[in-house]
Amino acid sequence: MVCEDGSDGFGISPTIGEILVKPNRDNDSDVRNSRPEIHVLIFDASAAQHYGRLREDRSIRVPDAIQLARAASAAIDLFTANDDRLSRKNPGINFITGLARAPI
Repeated sequence: MVCEDGSDGFGISPTIGEILVKPNRDNDSDVRNSRPEIHVLIFDASAAQHYGRLREDRSIRVPDAIQLARAASAAIDLFTANDDRLSRKNPGINFITGLARAPI
């Protein structure tokens, strides 16, 4: 899926690192060296406000809350996660879907 601005998507720094775990483990230099156009979003004061509200729900793990908070503060409409349980949360993102059901 390509965003309206022509990029492949949005993420925060840990997301970019997570994308590289499997290629590093598999020693897949083609994937590891590819550079998708991903906008890196900064965790700012607005994201911190969202994070505080999200962490009131103790079922949301810290890494997920960080990701959701940043996406919500950037008004991201579609959030894809490895954890399908997040699709039942409503942190201010219009669509949250599990990776298996993602429209990509």
